Amino acid sequence: GYNLYVCGNHGTSPKHAQLFLNDLSEEECFKYIDRVLMYYTFTSAPLTRTSKWLENLPGGIEHLKEVVVDDTLGLCEEFERRWAEQTERYECEWKKVVETPALRKQFRQFVNVDDHKHGDLEWEQVRKQKKIQLEDLPTIIGPAKITKDSADDSWKWVDVGAAEDFPKNGGGAVKVSKSELAVYHSTHMGKWYATQNSCPHKQLQVLSRGLVGMHGQAPKVACPIHKNTYNLETGKGISNPGLNVAVFECKEEKGRVMVRLPPAEILDAKLGRDDPKGNACSGSCDTKDLAW
Repeated sequence: GYNLYVCGNHGTSPKHAQLFLNDLSEEECFKYIDRVLMYYTFTSAPLTRTSKWLENLPGGIEHLKEVVVDDTLGLCEEFERRWAEQTERYECEWKKVVETPALRKQFRQFVNVDDHKHGDLEWEQVRKQKKIQLEDLPTIIGPAKITKDSADDSWKWVDVGAAEDFPKNGGGAVKVSKSELAVYHSTHMGKWYATQNSCPHKQLQVLSRGLVGMHGQAPKVACPIHKNTYNLETGKGISNPGLNVAVFECKEEKGRVMVRLPPAEILDAKLGRDDPKGNACSGSCDTKDLAW
């Protein structure tokens, strides 16, 4: 039979699992695992590891046996009913994404083009394996390289995608020529905003995945990597005034999102970037047909 161990964990305070029951059939193993997990769910405080929960449980592992094996509290039927409901409702969220084109579209790298990029950092060869280079890109301190205040008659409104393809109170990346931009929809302000996608702190093109919120009366975005914050109206750095981003006028028109931009050659001269040469996918990350 099987020996069943419970309530071990790794982390900063690792604990070995404790022997709970022995010489069990496979069916018994699943039954008692389900009951232990349900009792833990019922009685543990939020974010409590199972080892700490067991340590603080009056009577410890002997009490646990009494509850889930001997049913001294009369809860086992409830445990099994709730577990059955849980398994009936279970749905793999990623499987649903793969099978649903509308959801899968939310995970495109760029809203407006079918372009693929595999990171902002070069790879290096280490013992016959490729790994990302650990050197940081330099911080860019100073004014933004371009801003909507410098717009002239050469600037045009550019369609960057359907409004429905951008998340509310979030951002999406778009690519215009060689330049990556981040477009945000703030329902709080009832407005659209556009910035460069590159955070000047480490030059990673991630601002489109940032957290959109408010700084007083001003809309802001927080970089998802190091949480540097920027004013979406002006591009001025909030948490670090030395870091600033390019901002552009943005609006919704007949269900389409429009950004007012300079000619492509001017935009690319300021914000354009070629993908790192050492960062090609090499065929290992091609889309594959998935059978479920």
